[in-house]
Amino acid sequence: MLALVSSFRGLEGEYEEAIRIGGEALAAAEALGLEEFRAAALATRGFARIDLGDDGGIGDLEQSRRVAVGAGALPEAARACNNLGVVLYGRESLRGRSGCWRRRRRFRSERAMWT
Repeated sequence: MLALVSSFRGLEGEYEEAIRIGGEALAAAEALGLEEFRAAALATRGFARIDLGDDGGIGDLEQSRRVAVGAGALPEAARACNNLGVVLYGRESLRGRSGCWRRRRRFRSERAMWT
């Protein structure tokens, strides 16, 4: 629930609040061993950090992807790959962006998910 509230705060442009609540969501998910929720909290916090100009949010998005893939949380992993590609768009070379998109497409196709 906290990860969802954090996400809504970020969508409303309340990035500091999204980071604060996202941190609480992350701590709860880690304490309870809920990897899918941990991935979601990292993704939300990462986007909020990036929206505030903190490029450390990219690390949160990368960690979100790794956690989701490791947990077998397929929709969250696909979301994480997509989010990372969106953030990297315009920041890296075309090669870097296309690699991220290829990983996303491969991940989804290997699991018979909509691509």
